[in-house]
Amino acid sequence: MRIEIARLCKEEYGLEYDLKDITDCDGCRTESDKLFSACRNCKIRICARDLGYENCVFCPEYVCDILKEFYDKDPSAKKNLDLFRQSIQYKQ
Repeated sequence: MRIEIARLCKEEYGLEYDLKDITDCDGCRTESDKLFSACRNCKIRICARDLGYENCVFCPEYVCDILKEFYDKDPSAKKNLDLFRQSIQYKQ
């Protein structure tokens, strides 16, 4: 699994990781130290946590410049978050 994650990170984001850097993770919202090393400084994660949102789709600024930059690298992420936003019937 770690080999596959390393391959995807390189192919999709141009990021290279040693297998030892790829660890099990409790997810973006975790308070524990069990977090993928790349996520520690993730702008999206930091922003959502600072603003107190569980997920970007709850933010009234959705889609912000931080997400637009990310979507340029991973267009499928926009599709997935848009679907999630629709499914929760977000209301401002």
